[in-house]
Amino acid sequence: MTTRITVLKLPVSLDPQYLEMLLQKASAEKLNKIKKFHKTPDSYRSLLGDLLVRAIVSTEYNLPNEQIHFGYHPYGKPYLLYQPHFSFNLSHSGDWIALIWNTTGSVIGVDVEQIGTAHINIAKQFFCRDEYMDLLNKDGIEQTEYFFKLWTLKESYMKARGMGLSIPMNSFSFKHSKENFWFSPQADDYYFYSCHLDAMHLLAACTQEDDLSRQIVEVPLAFIHCLW
Repeated sequence: MTTRITVLKLPVSLDPQYLEMLLQKASAEKLNKIKKFHKTPDSYRSLLGDLLVRAIVSTEYNLPNEQIHFGYHPYGKPYLLYQPHFSFNLSHSGDWIALIWNTTGSVIGVDVEQIGTAHINIAKQFFCRDEYMDLLNKDGIEQTEYFFKLWTLKESYMKARGMGLSIPMNSFSFKHSKENFWFSPQADDYYFYSCHLDAMHLLAACTQEDDLSRQIVEVPLAFIHCLW
């Protein structure tokens, strides 16, 4: 089976009664985290991200929601209990929630970011020198897109490894390979993919195997109704 990316677009708003129904499908642990968010979109992203994972697991393994439980690796990366071959990683930003997953157990990571301002000072501190110099040689939209492509690629690798900031961002670099594919000399046993979800959002994926589906599947909000 190939590694897949499933995305869900964040709704502008949720009817209060419908939101209450959704909250009932989340774990107590997730509900405690959601309560800490001060902004409604952050709450929506956290809740719907959790339910998207659950919906995929429920569909793939024919499991009721009540039997889906997660554990956490030492650096906080979640994994599915009792299904060791299900690998997944979740990211959300702006209008999108992105889930990369497979049933082979291979290592994967994903990052999605809403395109904003290219932070040159951050790049100087956290990017490799060659990447930083390449960034300085660009301007305008090209510079902004290059910054976020590098940032999401780096995040996808760090999330795939599941070791957080113990892997310095400037310890590995990226070069464009072909089309939407990228290469890292310091992580040459991994495969990297970068693309636009829309004009304002970039996504990057990291896989241990060269098995990433070229098609990103967008599911409607109704997809999570399989949890009922």
